[in-house]
Amino acid sequence: MFKKFSFKLQNVLNLKTMLEEKAEKAFSTAIIEFERERSLLTEMEKKVREKQVELKALATKPFSSAHALQFEQFIEKLDREIIKQIKKIEHAEKNVEIKRLHLLEATKDKKIIEKLCEKEFEKYSKEINLLERNVLNDIAVTRYYRNTMK
Repeated sequence: MFKKFSFKLQNVLNLKTMLEEKAEKAFSTAIIEFERERSLLTEMEKKVREKQVELKALATKPFSSAHALQFEQFIEKLDREIIKQIKKIEHAEKNVEIKRLHLLEATKDKKIIEKLCEKEFEKYSKEINLLERNVLNDIAVTRYYRNTMK
């Protein structure tokens, strides 16, 4: 009897939902990458501390200057790798922020379309309620006239 609710922009809402999910996955991936890079840095720093402790332990014992030089060069190499890793972390952090902004934008776009859908559904509900009231009023008036005509 009454028409079924149909949102004209349902395809747009579906697209916005898909884009939001894609942005969520990209954001999640960026966070995982950032955490992985940070974990690598922590491991590198731990390795440097271990080698520094080893070097100090060797200082108490007789050892060749060539051996000490090798240790020192190895620690310097690790320090350079740590600097590179810090740059990777900064890049990963920027990437996380970019993905977060994309996710916020996608969520905002989706919410706008959802609000529009809700408003259209409210309008539809009011129209249906009005139609139902009119039908019920017509039925009541018809009954009244039938009962008074008898």
